[in-house]
Amino acid sequence: MPERSPDEPIEHLLETCLLEGVKTDEGNKGIILELAIDKLPAGWQEQLLGEEENAQSGQLAAKVIKIFLPGKIEHEAHMQRRAHDIIADQADQSAYAKVPHAYCHKEITVHDPSLLSKLKTWGVTAVGDRVGFMVMDFVQGEDLATHLYKHIIQHDHRLRDLKQRMGRGERLTFNDIRDRVQVAMGFERPPAQAGQVAEFIFEAANLDRLMVALKKYDFHLEQHILDKLQNTIRLLHDNNIYHNDLHERNIILKLDESGQIVDVYLVDFDRALDMEDISVAGRDSDVLTRYRSFTNARDREQESAEEKWLLSMQRLKERFANSKSEKMRSMWREFEGEIRKLLELDSPNRIKLLADEIFVRTYHLTQSDEWCRLAGAVVLDIDKLEKERAVSRVENRRIPSLAKSLVQNLINRESSPYTYNFWEKLWQQLDGN
Repeated sequence: MPERSPDEPIEHLLETCLLEGVKTDEGNKGIILELAIDKLPAGWQEQLLGEEENAQSGQLAAKVIKIFLPGKIEHEAHMQRRAHDIIADQADQSAYAKVPHAYCHKEITVHDPSLLSKLKTWGVTAVGDRVGFMVMDFVQGEDLATHLYKHIIQHDHRLRDLKQRMGRGERLTFNDIRDRVQVAMGFERPPAQAGQVAEFIFEAANLDRLMVALKKYDFHLEQHILDKLQNTIRLLHDNNIYHNDLHERNIILKLDESGQIVDVYLVDFDRALDMEDISVAGRDSDVLTRYRSFTNARDREQESAEEKWLLSMQRLKERFANSKSEKMRSMWREFEGEIRKLLELDSPNRIKLLADEIFVRTYHLTQSDEWCRLAGAVVLDIDKLEKERAVSRVENRRIPSLAKSLVQNLINRESSPYTYNFWEKLWQQLDGN
């Protein structure tokens, strides 16, 4: 028998909740269990909810995470409560996304061998038999990533078996759904020994594939949902709360009985801080940028292939500029600095020096034919800057196109059908501008 803890009553209660809970979601950091509080023994609700009156939905969610650092669950609960209270203090709460109310939280030592075994089957391997446990309001809905994948399943004939299984009410795990959809969309994974840059390129390309599939299948996100997210991000930032991990899995869409989105929640505040930390997972607003084009059907229909092509270049550039890696961001800032210096250089060799700098840097960053997409984004930025300068110097003055001169220089740097066709297309784009 393990040595008894002075906290055994509450730990025993939490262990019982874990045994009685139904797993509804899973992630890299842990699992979510649904608890029916009206089925718990008398007096337990008070211990779980403290002095709170009742859980909002009559149900609770228990977040169970692996504990690697002491105080991890305490930090998450603290930041989640702060975010919840800030939104609750607003006069018009309907203008904001919600944050689930966090009740009790604790790091517990699991004594029950059957519970340890159950946690292991759920993918939660307790560290030293200790796990983090937080009780919060349960949100009836699905995360945005699952919502996107289900939309693709409904329209892609290659996934009709999944559509049939969902139609029968079969519960599929997120991993089941994600893996099948990504295979159907042609997602690629970098080789096992690939470095960070290769992973970065694959991630950008796969995101483009997802966006293309969503446009193809006419995905639509209500404007008021995006507005709520934007209002909430601004409000939290104004109060020095930065989520720092705001991706599709951490946005929960509350659904009504017909499956329509009626509200939106933010969850998982374990990386939240009083400052922005883009070294972790990018900016909080990145997810908003991705889905703005899905809020208006007419705009989506009018978006041309050229605009998609230009947007894919811009996304690739932004992924380097906003990389999770400080080293990568530093390299990109250095690259931008060198471009600015060369643009100011008064020398007949300026075009060659610029082309050399663009080719060497972008090829070093991507180590593939994708260097031309990254270089193309830089060339378009230079073209825009030069035209703005020309207008400010002499109105309507006709000047030679620096961007087209760069294209002429770059087109022969590495010859392949892909790069040649790319530069030809960019040349036409510059003609159109």
